[in-house]
Amino acid sequence: MNSYLEKRLENAKTLLKQEKIFVYLLEDPTDIFYLTGVDLSRGTLCLYQDKAELYVDGRYYFAVKESVSHIEVFNSLKKDPYSDLKMTLSEERKVGFDPEKVVFSKYQALAKLGLKLEGLPNPLTKLRQTKDADEIACLEKSSKVLMNAMTYISGQFKEGMTELELSALLESKALLLGAEKASFRPIVAFGENAAIPHHKSSHKKLVSSNFVLIDAGFTVDGYASDMTRVFPFGNISGEHQKVYDACLASLKAVLKEVKAGVSFKTLDELARSVIEKHGFEPMPHSLGHGVGIELHEKPLINSRDSSLKLEENMVITIEPGIYIPKSVGIRLEEMILVTKTGYKNFYKNMPIC
Repeated sequence: MNSYLEKRLENAKTLLKQEKIFVYLLEDPTDIFYLTGVDLSRGTLCLYQDKAELYVDGRYYFAVKESVSHIEVFNSLKKDPYSDLKMTLSEERKVGFDPEKVVFSKYQALAKLGLKLEGLPNPLTKLRQTKDADEIACLEKSSKVLMNAMTYISGQFKEGMTELELSALLESKALLLGAEKASFRPIVAFGENAAIPHHKSSHKKLVSSNFVLIDAGFTVDGYASDMTRVFPFGNISGEHQKVYDACLASLKAVLKEVKAGVSFKTLDELARSVIEKHGFEPMPHSLGHGVGIELHEKPLINSRDSSLKLEENMVITIEPGIYIPKSVGIRLEEMILVTKTGYKNFYKNMPIC
């Protein structure tokens, strides 16, 4: 059994004891994957202070039973996941659930069973914000696939090709390199389309003297990656180059300040101030986000809470952007591992030009 999985489970149990939570229901597949290493579309994990029980239906039961030894596995078609809870819970023992992930219809169904439910912070959220060595190794794999696919695609630009064609080439190359799937639909934006932060790749054709923005990520061993690069195609106008240079200056300024203990607010405000000093309006989104099993995980790197700080072994993106409607859009994104004294760039072998 993977020792990291056992350690994660013990850490989760410890948090339950500290918060005096008798049992916490986990049904989000990413939470279950974090504790079991098993990729399920559906399941219920009852996390107690002293044990954990995983309930899956017949599609998964035998395979999961063989691969998971540190958690007791049950066939949910033969044993109700909540039957033991109904028998053992007293008035003082409430069932915790994640109010951000449990839909209201599910809450109603559980309430009808007589369980005393309480929306409580997910104990795994804090644990998942920092990554153990096993997770870092998986993130390095996914980043390498992305980096190699992005390097390949940067040499495939041809006048007249569409955004969708380039997106398809990128995705197929990543799959050939070992990706399990795209972490999200790649964003390929030519020229003024890049001024839309979450542009959907279209049939727009590539013409000379345009920037090509590519924002992509791929999943390997259950862990995502994320990167944005902007490539020149032909001669770029001086005005558009100024926008690129301002965004790059913002990125470099932030990366110089990254290390454990630095506040999110400090980084976010620095990124925006550099862009403003260049005469542009900064991005309408957070400076960055955590990356792990999910593409977007906590923490969010923004200015909303001045008490939040970088911690060693957080894996985050730094992605300043400048968007000028109907003209140009530049977003440059690195994915980094925070260390005590700085950071490790997952894309150090593909520097931003």
